Amino acid sequence: MIKTEDRERNIQILNEYKEVGVMQLVGDKYGITRERVRQIVSKYGYKKPIKVRLSKEQKRAIKEKKRIEWFWNNATKKDSGCLEWDGLKYPTGYVWMCKMEI
Repeated sequence: MIKTEDRERNIQILNEYKEVGVMQLVGDKYGITRERVRQIVSKYGYKKPIKVRLSKEQKRAIKEKKRIEWFWNNATKKDSGCLEWDGLKYPTGYVWMCKMEI
């Protein structure tokens, strides 16, 4: 039977591993081996979350959204209906448009 102190320590080790994600670092902190950390983690049934990968279409949509946000962060709509550019300008007064490729 596991003592209460050991169980609390194991849960503490598990929570530390959830934050850090590296067994060796957690083991060094608590003075135990990487293998022991692995045993504790597997005993409590924890598995690292799977990283989600975005499709090309999703990446394109994110870039397009950033591009639109960038534009509207640099432009102001006046009462007359005209747009005034607040972003960077060339010394000649022309607008400097950052070409953001998809």
